[in-house]
Amino acid sequence: METVIYKGIKYVRYPNSKDRTARVYFRQSSHKKNKKRLHQQIYIDNFGKIPKGFHVHHKDGSSLNNEPSNL
Repeated sequence: METVIYKGIKYVRYPNSKDRTARVYFRQSSHKKNKKRLHQQIYIDNFGKIPKGFHVHHKDGSSLNNEPSNL
């Protein structure tokens, strides 16, 4: 398991998971509904709400590069 703390919230990813989403993306580790992935929260903090029907992608294809300029 890998962890990242962003704005006091813990995000985790499981590089060895069989589940692609758990393997590729950092997700909030809490048990809340409506959990955000790290790249989604960084997008919201820098650019505002994600429009309905839109998805945030990584320009360079690397899900580990969550710099705002890459989203």
